[in-house]
Amino acid sequence: MTERLDRIEAILERNAEQMAQSQQRHDTDFARISQLQESNARSIEANSNAIAELRQAQAVDRADFRASVEDMVSTIISLAEQAEQDRVEFRGTVQNILDALTQRFSGNGHST
Repeated sequence: MTERLDRIEAILERNAEQMAQSQQRHDTDFARISQLQESNARSIEANSNAIAELRQAQAVDRADFRASVEDMVSTIISLAEQAEQDRVEFRGTVQNILDALTQRFSGNGHST
């Protein structure tokens, strides 16, 4: 009977050791998982912040680009209006010169 009790005691000790090892592995795994979760959470937060900053920078860039395009269009419109005004003034000047020459040389090639 002593031998049987010794075997039961040995089995119980082995079971206790296996349970302790299993618990230790579980604790180690849990700690590793917790570290990974924390690391992932920090990475997600950093990426979220970077994305938010990028979106903000893009919004500013789009606004600046729009303002630049609007300024360029306004400049082109002003230049076109000025060119039309210059064309009208030039045409008037040429017409005035033509009228003066026509009056001066009244069609027969001599001055009056």
